[in-house]
Amino acid sequence: MPEYRRDPGTGHLHYLEFGQGEPLLLLHGNGADAQLYMPILAALSPHFQILAPDLPGHGFSKKSKPRSIEEYLNWVETFISTHIQGPFRLIGHSLGGLVSYLLMQKGLPITSAVWMEPAIFELRPLVKASLPLYAKAYARARHYRPEVVRHLNSLAWDARTADPVRVVAFVEAYMRSDREVQALWLREYPQLLPWKFDALHLPILCIRGQKETFISRATSALTPHLPQGREVILPRTGHCLLNEDNEGLVREILGFFAPQPGRAVA
Repeated sequence: MPEYRRDPGTGHLHYLEFGQGEPLLLLHGNGADAQLYMPILAALSPHFQILAPDLPGHGFSKKSKPRSIEEYLNWVETFISTHIQGPFRLIGHSLGGLVSYLLMQKGLPITSAVWMEPAIFELRPLVKASLPLYAKAYARARHYRPEVVRHLNSLAWDARTADPVRVVAFVEAYMRSDREVQALWLREYPQLLPWKFDALHLPILCIRGQKETFISRATSALTPHLPQGREVILPRTGHCLLNEDNEGLVREILGFFAPQPGRAVA
């Protein structure tokens, strides 16, 4: 496994880099870190130069604590400009999908993207009004391991068949994540709406799990609004998608990114 490096651009984000080919940026989900995605990144590395940062408040970037989403995005954008010159492809999972959407709105040269159940959904008025208050309480509390395990199990297709080593790794990563940074997204999320999907003129593959959750349903709901969006439902998978059908996941990603006869490169 490649070793983490400190990003010289921000001075505090940490990242993994390996593989050869055109640049591919991976943005992980909430509570995760880049190394949890190694099973699929290793399979993609013969085709791409992989850049996978631990996002602020997560993994080895836990001490990176932005004061706003704007500052958070500025750090990610600085990381990208430090390591990538020119167009690149992107994979965003859950929170990473939301971050990638916001980067697209800033005009970064993303040529195509895969969104794995992005954390992009509509808010009911009561939820929208109560999120900032909930964020304050969330930031003050601590992660409670049994609740983290219950939460992650609820997102899996079948927790009974999950790889126990991977489950422990994900739980430990979640326990290390910074609640104040997570609360930042809760507090400012209502300000991100309404979504501006019509401005995204690039191919986007939305991969969702077969398990019906609020976020998988949100993925199905947003896809028709993307000018070049396409949805794939990966059988027998939940929100995390990882380690439930890695072979199928990699196949869909490579099939989308690879040139096909009679079709332009995504």
